[in-house]
Amino acid sequence: MFVFTIYSCQVSDTTYELPANYVYEEDGGYSNIVVRDHKFIIGHGAFDYSVDENYIMFVYDTTAIINQPKKIDNEKLFFLVHCIKKDSLSKVMSFEEYRNFVSLNKILKAEDLSIRDYSNYAK
Repeated sequence: MFVFTIYSCQVSDTTYELPANYVYEEDGGYSNIVVRDHKFIIGHGAFDYSVDENYIMFVYDTTAIINQPKKIDNEKLFFLVHCIKKDSLSKVMSFEEYRNFVSLNKILKAEDLSIRDYSNYAK
């Protein structure tokens, strides 16, 4: 007689519903994803988002290994910004392009979309 025991230590996901039909699913580590209307926007590597009344900002790392958080310089990260009013998603931006975007659109003072230092960020 064989007895099979199934054990799972999977931590349940946390899902955040964002404006403009975005969903940020936090699976832990770098396996977080961003989905809009059932389509992947960021398949893995997402690790932060911010929202204000005009914009949604996503930060991700294309060098991420799933479930292997690490410290990374801001200059190696990529950013996407969705303009809620225009319902448009930006092209992929480098950190410098993102800083310019924030400055040009006068959202530096917006607390939720401030320029953050991700070099010590490891979730």
